Amino acid sequence: MKSILVVIASTAFPLSAQNFLDPLIVTATRDEIPLKLAPYSSTYFSAEDFLENTVRTLPDALRYTPGVLVQKTAHGQGSPFIRGFTGRQNLFLVDGVRFNNSTFRSGPVQYWNTVDPFSLDHFELVRSQGSVLYGSDAVGGTLNAFSKYSDFEAEAEDRVFLHGSVYYEYRTNGQGSHIGRLESQTGIGGKFGLHLGISAKDFGDIEDSSVGLMRGTGYPEQSIDARLDYAFTPQTTLTLTHQNFNQDKVSRWHSTLNNPGWIHGSSMAFPGTFIARDIDQERSLTYLRIAHENEEEDAPLRRVTATLSYQTTSEIELQIRTATDHRRQSYDVEVSGVDLEVESPIAHGTLIYGLDHYHDSVDSTASRDRGAGFTFDPANRPLADDSSYDLFGAYAQYIRPFEDKFEFTAGLRYTHAHAELGKFFNPVTKLDQSAQSSWDDLSASIRATYRPDADWVLFGGVSQAFRAPNL
Repeated sequence: MKSILVVIASTAFPLSAQNFLDPLIVTATRDEIPLKLAPYSSTYFSAEDFLENTVRTLPDALRYTPGVLVQKTAHGQGSPFIRGFTGRQNLFLVDGVRFNNSTFRSGPVQYWNTVDPFSLDHFELVRSQGSVLYGSDAVGGTLNAFSKYSDFEAEAEDRVFLHGSVYYEYRTNGQGSHIGRLESQTGIGGKFGLHLGISAKDFGDIEDSSVGLMRGTGYPEQSIDARLDYAFTPQTTLTLTHQNFNQDKVSRWHSTLNNPGWIHGSSMAFPGTFIARDIDQERSLTYLRIAHENEEEDAPLRRVTATLSYQTTSEIELQIRTATDHRRQSYDVEVSGVDLEVESPIAHGTLIYGLDHYHDSVDSTASRDRGAGFTFDPANRPLADDSSYDLFGAYAQYIRPFEDKFEFTAGLRYTHAHAELGKFFNPVTKLDQSAQSSWDDLSASIRATYRPDADWVLFGGVSQAFRAPNL
């Protein structure tokens, strides 16, 4: 699927009316710039915003954002609509690493909920960015979540530092929710820093004015996050990060007998029929990154960043439809990724270019119990078993300023996607079969920014987005 995105917008930010510093963002251009100078409609969220808004999940943090609507099939399963697009038509990054994988289905998905908002330093939302900088799926928007770290560069040089914090919150709605977070940062200023964090949450059943106590809506989740930053030199830094998230028995409440059905004004919901419908999810991310910056103006390579990443995702859904019809579906995904980003000065401007490649390995199964125990049920596998998916991209973006008021940006990306479906059930032959296919795309973007004075920024442009078909 290919979309042409035309975005023409203007922003007015009188600095005298702002009660906060203009933050720096990197997602809009892959280069650090002030938010108000970004050539896209962008929003910055800090860790303080999470706490002040008492969000339950990462999608909940977007609910008051212009151009975003958060859909929730059930608590713990929210999916943001960004400029009308949701699911696999939006791109999610964690520290610049692709979170999207080949199993994302059409329509709302619950996967964004598997990133703990308490583990984030901030995140950046860029609306209708297109696919040039980060590849497939960035139709509605791109969200880049940045993990917490020790900030060892800001500590006293060569001095040992140790910080920590404890957070606890009790929410009174319904049966009550307990939310806790422990964090610690240590290291040597200017040399290295280690951040460790752990979150534990026990969400109780919710009480609603129309339905009353919504039994079965509560669930527990846990997460850990660790990040080590080591400076070989002031210009070269190595980063090792690991995250793990676990969510247990999140109910698709609307399908179950706990949903009595209701009428509220012009809205109506039918009662659920399943005895239970629960989903367990687990996600992990580990990446190793080395970043080098050369501050010399005439350096041919001003910045080089290389990242190796490994991610796992596991999902198990149990449906108890009747006393004699129990169904279980599950799948596991392993994603290996490599990203290379380079910045070079050229022709009075800046050229940002690079490569990225992600390889998915997918296993899937299903079973059914009709009263005599669970047996293999290939027709109900959620995905093709023993499948693989490769996504390769090469991109370049040129940024050319003209004096102090005008800036021109142009970019191009080539994408190649290849899918191999190992085993999927053919309902006609009643046998497994396999298939494979490939897709190629060339996406472009042209944008311009004009700053008539220090308080106004006008920008506009045309961007292309490409969403490669997936498993």
